[in-house]
Amino acid sequence: MKAVVVEKFGESVQVKDQPLPEPIDHEVQIHIAYSGVNPVDWKIQEGYFKERMPHEFPIILGWDAAGVVTKTGYGVHHFKKGDEVYAYCREPVIKKGTFAEYVSVNENFLALKPKNISFAEAASIPLAALTAWQSLFDYA
Repeated sequence: MKAVVVEKFGESVQVKDQPLPEPIDHEVQIHIAYSGVNPVDWKIQEGYFKERMPHEFPIILGWDAAGVVTKTGYGVHHFKKGDEVYAYCREPVIKKGTFAEYVSVNENFLALKPKNISFAEAASIPLAALTAWQSLFDYA
C-alpha cells in the first residue's frame, strides 16, 4: 500500500510503499477514503514530541480516518466487512497512521459513519471532537 511516511524527524514526508496492515485480535482493517489533517501531524514530523511520545520509524502520519471495513480480526463483534466507519487511530507507539490506503485499529476506536454525512466530513471529526470533549468535561 502507499503511505505518507516520515523516516527522520525534521525531514520532508515521502509517499512510499508500506506493508498492508493485517488486523490482529479485536482489530479491523479499514480501506481509508479520507484522513483528517491536524496540527499534531506536522509537529510529529518535526519531532516536537519525540521525548514525550514513543515512536518507531518509519512513521505513517495521521490519526483520523473514515472508510470501509475490509477485514476483521478474531474477536471483533461490532463491525463487519463493508461497514462504513470513522475512527480515531492513535496508538501508544506512534508508527502506523492514517495517511495511507489502509489502517488496522482496535474496534473500540471506531464508530459507524452516519449515513447523512460524507467520508470527508466523518474524517474531520475524531481528534477535534475528542479535544472538545476533554476541554469541557475533563479540564473545565
